Order: sequence, then structure tokens, then C-alpha cells
Amino acid sequence: MSGINLKSKSFLDGLRLYEEDHKIDPEFVIEVLKEAILKTYQKHIDAPDAKVRVDISNGREMKIYHILSVVPDDFDTYDETLDIFLSDAQRINPNIKVGDEIEKEVDFAEIGRSSINVTKQMLKQKIKEYEKQRVFDEYKDKEFELVSGIVKTVDEKYVLVDLKTTIGILFKNEMLPTDI
Repeated sequence: MSGINLKSKSFLDGLRLYEEDHKIDPEFVIEVLKEAILKTYQKHIDAPDAKVRVDISNGREMKIYHILSVVPDDFDTYDETLDIFLSDAQRINPNIKVGDEIEKEVDFAEIGRSSINVTKQMLKQKIKEYEKQRVFDEYKDKEFELVSGIVKTVDEKYVLVDLKTTIGILFKNEMLPTDI
């Protein structure tokens, strides 16, 4: 089994362009991607308590590992999404003991396209929240300050103003009669 190869020039270039255009920290994007993949896999196996590790090495290759607790072969409350029997674990690593944990690499093909679309939506949601927070942080200290922008749209009730990093709304009742 192998992970997803992120070396694709178009993927990396697209990611870099997106990070630059939206002024997003690349580490943030990687962490959000890891979190989205983790939650998607947990949902896929229907085990929100499952331990999962997402590894993105050198920003180029991504692998998912399902972490299982080693339990005795006669364990009463065995759960295949959380546990692995000692005899099965010893086939993988002969030195393993009860109570240890073992990582099994997950094949991305088993996750499925619909689950990956859920990951994509989660990624979009987190990035949108990040962008909103970034814009809020940029302008929160500028309340009651004069800022300049370019008028983009004039409507009956408001004017949309391009402020470079966001679009501002200026309501007509907040303007002077000579403004527009």
C-alpha cells in the first residue's frame, strides 16, 4: 500500500497559488488537510473514537495510519475499528505485547470518492473560516477610521466598496447626501 503522492506539479502549484492569493499560511492548509482526512476516515469506518494518524512527509506524500490497540485473543469487548488481537498483531510484529499500539496503513482506494468529496467540503469550510477571521482581525481595529477603497456597485440601499482584501458595504443611510 502506498499513500497519495502529492508531488504532482499541478497540485503543488495550485496549492501555492491558492495560499498566495488568499494569504493563507501553508502549514495551516496542511494541518486542515490532515484534520479533514482524519475525520473523513473516521466517518468512513463509522468509528469517531478510532485513532488515526495522517502523515504528510516533506509536503509531498500523504499516508493514513489506523492505530489499533493490541488486546488479548479472548478479549470480550473486541471492536475491530479500535482493537487488534494479539495473535494477529504478532504476525505483523513478533515483539508486540498486549497494551501496545500498532499502525496499519490505510489504502486510499478503500475510502471512496464520496468520502473524499466530504474531505474537500471540510477543507473549503475551514479555509473560508480562516479567511473570514483574517479579514476580521485586519479590520477590527479600524472601526471609526477612514479607509479608502474603490466603489464597485451602487444600489438603492447600499454601495459595495473594494478594500483590496475584502469588499465593504456602505449603507446609504450612513452616507452624506453628497457622497454619491
